[in-house]
Amino acid sequence: MADSTRQGIDEGTGIGELPRIGRLVRDGKGRVGRYMGKGGPYAILRPVGGGREWEADLESLEPLTDAEALSVEVRETNARSGRRQA
Repeated sequence: MADSTRQGIDEGTGIGELPRIGRLVRDGKGRVGRYMGKGGPYAILRPVGGGREWEADLESLEPLTDAEALSVEVRETNARSGRRQA
């Protein structure tokens, strides 16, 4: 992984390679989720809108940029708003 990406994951943790709990990240398969913690050698990720958690390789995680994270959050908020109207 590139140094700039690894630096982004290190940001705000002070403990090496783990992202902050709740930070939006992309796994090696391109799925976006919230980092919920570490389980053995894996990261535990949860879908942004809730749902079943999954495990991802810690080394494959990439933090979303601020713009990407905002876009994901807005998309989820809009989807949730539409569900309530139905």
